[in-house]
Amino acid sequence: MSLVQSKLCGVCQTLNISAGDFIVKDEDNTDKYEQYYDLGALHELRKRAETCPLCWLYLDAAGNPPVTPPEDNACQFSWESDGFVDWSEAPLVRCLRLRIQPWLANWPEFNKITLLLDQASEEYDLFLGRRRSKGRWKASLARKWMRDCERWHGDACDSLLTDKDAVMPVNFRLVDCLERRLVVAPINAKYLALSYVWGRAKIFQLNTTNKGALERLGGLKTVWNELPLTIRDTIRVTSKLGYRYVWIDSLCIVQDDDADKKALIPLMDLIYNRALLSIVAGSGNTAGSGLPGVSTAQKMPQAIRKVALGCTLLSQKHLVDLLEYSFYESRGWTYQERCLSRRRLYFFDEQTAFECRRSVWREDAVLEDPDVVSSFDTSSIHSISGIVRSGLPYEQYGGSVYWYSQRNLTSNSDVLNAFAGISRVLLHEMGALSSTAVSSIYGLPSSMFDWAILWSPNKTAHRRTGGWPSWSWCGWVGGVGMALTGVTEPQLKEWLQQRTRVRWRTYAVNGWPCECIDSLGQASVNLQFLPTPSPQQVLDIEEAYLAKSGLVGIRITAPLSEEGDTLLPILQLRAQVARFELQPVDGYPSATNAVVDRGYHISLAGVAVGGIWLDMAWQHDTEMAYEFVVLSEARMSSLREQFLSRIKHDVKGEWDGYHVMLVKSICEGRLRERVAIGTILQSAVNDQSGWDDIWLR
Repeated sequence: MSLVQSKLCGVCQTLNISAGDFIVKDEDNTDKYEQYYDLGALHELRKRAETCPLCWLYLDAAGNPPVTPPEDNACQFSWESDGFVDWSEAPLVRCLRLRIQPWLANWPEFNKITLLLDQASEEYDLFLGRRRSKGRWKASLARKWMRDCERWHGDACDSLLTDKDAVMPVNFRLVDCLERRLVVAPINAKYLALSYVWGRAKIFQLNTTNKGALERLGGLKTVWNELPLTIRDTIRVTSKLGYRYVWIDSLCIVQDDDADKKALIPLMDLIYNRALLSIVAGSGNTAGSGLPGVSTAQKMPQAIRKVALGCTLLSQKHLVDLLEYSFYESRGWTYQERCLSRRRLYFFDEQTAFECRRSVWREDAVLEDPDVVSSFDTSSIHSISGIVRSGLPYEQYGGSVYWYSQRNLTSNSDVLNAFAGISRVLLHEMGALSSTAVSSIYGLPSSMFDWAILWSPNKTAHRRTGGWPSWSWCGWVGGVGMALTGVTEPQLKEWLQQRTRVRWRTYAVNGWPCECIDSLGQASVNLQFLPTPSPQQVLDIEEAYLAKSGLVGIRITAPLSEEGDTLLPILQLRAQVARFELQPVDGYPSATNAVVDRGYHISLAGVAVGGIWLDMAWQHDTEMAYEFVVLSEARMSSLREQFLSRIKHDVKGEWDGYHVMLVKSICEGRLRERVAIGTILQSAVNDQSGWDDIWLR
């Protein structure tokens, strides 16, 4: 036994891993690569990692989780095929993947262990590990990534999602990295953009006082030491990549000029989508953190260990995990910046990485080749930029709302502003699909309003302050998901035309009702905004509204301001309304991964007829009948087994239920607020309900 091999623990010695295992060969005994190998409990793996290099790599791949006794989680590893090119149907390499059960919280599940390129005896080197350049980013490699993307991918990565004919305003500025000053963007200027977090630290900003000085030749040099490190590093990177201009929000928008901000902030989709590349500050939590590897060294050394003669392995962090556990990825504004950018150059503590619509390239892996079709590294999270092509706009909308709503905003007033760029792109796509103009109603697309209003929290959510409606996801803080997942485009169209139950009214610009549209048979709903009346006027309008028979429909009113004490937007509708009791699901009061926190049976005289998820803080009365508004037909099969096991009914068809909205009264009269969305048997509703007018705020 060699000296190197003797360092392996007894468990790892029996695995007999060699460099050749990482290269796929025709003569391989595949049985070895198609099973899981036990590594013992997590605490045993942690102990062996003190002396065993392979166990140390496994522990690194698990993210070095903090010790949480008793640590009985079972650890296993398996071989995973990787690396596909368009001239081979078979994978070319293998990597090692760790599995831990029960699942660890915040476990970086996508990490892997691979063979270092300089250890391979094969001529083929794609998909193997690569040594980094001692803590400094390689400008030459980043320049090569840009050239390769432009040369190999062409229009796939160059095409714009936004209106290519849109003209930027005259106050669109750029940082001139050559002359170190602010300039009005030259016509057709090629520029980069910075995507980063400001944080709570004080940051140097463009304002009306210093604007003139910063526009003079060398103006930025006079304040160079006042600029946050991330911004200084960005200017350095832009120059080293061979470009002259970069857009940085704090320097290119006059921060104390409302007119300047009003003209530029709504154009974030154009600004980031037109940039050739976005520089992403993926590490740190303030603008002063800098870009690792530029003016300061990267903080995390590569996890490399020799496990046998001629076999040196590398533990690699996947881009998904590097992003998911970053402060950058938790912020609301950065979502659309990253998604709308055609290309992104990430700076992490571990390394730099490049992502475009076709590829993911990174310092520590050999992935650059025009023949690469896919690899484990190219899998990425939802992005409307094309990294994940989910296809239809409504699927993209549902995925975008899911990811965006989980993020944090410093100001509640930004909830739709920070989503506006993505919203415009998706509304345009929806309009092209339906050949009609589609508008956004507080974040809900008008052409699919009946579907979009069925959102539900993925975990506990609470109301957002600042005048936001209860009936839209933007009125709540917390991640949300959409109903009717997994349906095709024809199925969704058929559902919108035939299975919605609300009657809407469209209004002309002057506010007078035009026509009543029954949801049955409609293709879309045209909703328009009206000025918000005062609270007293609302009460007067309500009385007048209810006094007129046949006046049914929907009316959206915009808030007077974004202060919390003003009138919220009102949604008017006529729908079936019924009352039912709520009973907690037996033996299932709470669950870590529950949709919200607690499941309730919707009951009639003690008989379960439906189900709904409510916040654990919900104060229910088992003797009280709650008000439910019928919105549309639903699949009862979409309910979890905890509900279905108590509901006794004969399935008459696929759509034998209703989507219902639990509402609560918030003042005398007919004003209501949304509480949650549930599913209930049609037969139970039809026996108990009547049509009524509802005002939701």
